[in-house]
Amino acid sequence: MNQRFKYYRLMALALLIVSSPAVSATAISVAIVPIKDNLSDDESESLTHPFNKALSLEGLNVVSQEKVEAVLNYHKRDPENDKVREAEISIAKARQSYYDFEYERANEQIKKAVELLESEPQLISDGGRVLRDAYITGGVIMAAEKDAGALAEDYFAKALRIDPQYELSRKTFSPSVLNVFNAAKNKILNHPLGSVEISSDPKVAKVFVNGIQKGVTPATMPDLPEGIYNVSVRANNYKSVEKEIIIRGHETSKLNFKLQWAYSQAKEAAALSDDAYTQTVEGVRAADLLKVDKVVLIDADEKKNGSGVITVRMVDREFRASHHPVIVNHSADEKAYVNNLAETAAIIAKQAGINILDNAEKHLDAKGTGDPIILGKRSAGFSKKPFLLMAASGVLAATIGALASAGSGGAENNSSTGSVHVQFK
Repeated sequence: MNQRFKYYRLMALALLIVSSPAVSATAISVAIVPIKDNLSDDESESLTHPFNKALSLEGLNVVSQEKVEAVLNYHKRDPENDKVREAEISIAKARQSYYDFEYERANEQIKKAVELLESEPQLISDGGRVLRDAYITGGVIMAAEKDAGALAEDYFAKALRIDPQYELSRKTFSPSVLNVFNAAKNKILNHPLGSVEISSDPKVAKVFVNGIQKGVTPATMPDLPEGIYNVSVRANNYKSVEKEIIIRGHETSKLNFKLQWAYSQAKEAAALSDDAYTQTVEGVRAADLLKVDKVVLIDADEKKNGSGVITVRMVDREFRASHHPVIVNHSADEKAYVNNLAETAAIIAKQAGINILDNAEKHLDAKGTGDPIILGKRSAGFSKKPFLLMAASGVLAATIGALASAGSGGAENNSSTGSVHVQFK
């Protein structure tokens, strides 16, 4: 794209946004992250700054792009963790099948995720949380089937062996599911309990037990059932250290880690796929690293003639799920482009303030469902009638399309005018 044109475009967008009133007073924290897929990556990155400004003016607490770049460059994606990511995708598919009442397919997908992670026990330090979530999801799925209570309890017990302090939300799960979960937890905690005290040099290093962050050093982990646990300690610019320990009942183990300085330039990250599952996983990873509530992913795919598609997707850290992405189809018309990117920023700001648990199926992208807690909010009437979902999506697309039309002078169908279409995917 012509550099002068790009500069004008971004300055115009920023000026338009500056003149827009803030519509929110929330303290939700957000980070803007460009998608690096080896296609128009420079354009994706250049859009992060005006979106940062736009969402800040909408009342959100937006992390500076300098900090985002510094943190994500330090924690480059590790291609060796592809098996963990593949398991996360299988879990997401299982949850969607559960939403659609396709229990057999959901169970197959959960089995695939579990087999991927159980096949290599050394993955526990990186994939412990994912394996725990796979077991929890499997338990919820089995609890929905007749005469499968024992299988559900077994799934829950395996999850609790990884994370004995895990709790299911009483606000979102039915009493029948909670009863099975609590039965499993009572059996696990009925064993003799021990504890471990963990310290490190330097202090304030992150502590992970079976791949799940439990605080920072110095830390004490109480009420751990007897057994073997993987403990790892990590700090920026230091080599991570991990160790297997045996917890014995009524005893306190003590671990002291001496971390070695090991700063080096991280390996170049592999190009990220534009697949919804992969982007959701990457968004959650970025949210965890930056410790923000939401991550906004921006992916620009441009053509030589100045037209192209921009996809903006918000990912929620708590529920590890993606909102419906907003799509901007544009050509070379500058005014329409700027107007509709400003409208997109307003839509994303509104998504940030949505209470997902009010209606998870309505607010979340079906391809990016995440944390097991949202399984408890499944709506039978909505899931059973796909045509209702399609109709609702059509209304949303039509509404945003009308806004886009207003912003581009109403020239929707004449490509020569450089129209821009904004819609939900």
